[in-house]
Amino acid sequence: MRNLLNRLRKLGALKVVALSATKEAERLEPALRRTCLGRMAGISTFLVIILCLVAWVIVFLSLQRSSAQQSIPANILPQVMCVAFFGGLVFVALIGGLLGNILRRILWRILARKDK
Repeated sequence: MRNLLNRLRKLGALKVVALSATKEAERLEPALRRTCLGRMAGISTFLVIILCLVAWVIVFLSLQRSSAQQSIPANILPQVMCVAFFGGLVFVALIGGLLGNILRRILWRILARKDK
């Protein structure tokens, strides 16, 4: 990674100037995006959303088989379960997106510090 950055600096693709941490991350970002670690950091949001959705489906299926169904009248049970399932999916996708973005930002900061 360091060799790639040095080659880019020699070619003039990267200007060596003292910038703030965010500007430095923006400067290094194109080179970092091409690396394996950079690509993994880029898809971290997607992976966290998928993991949260899988966890929600597992939790929902375990709740469906539990005794919680007995407290809901049988005539409205399908509607309640449908609303709970799809409402939970939307909620979990939003939470997963927020957590994934936070994780991605942390990973980019770590990678930017590592390549200084």
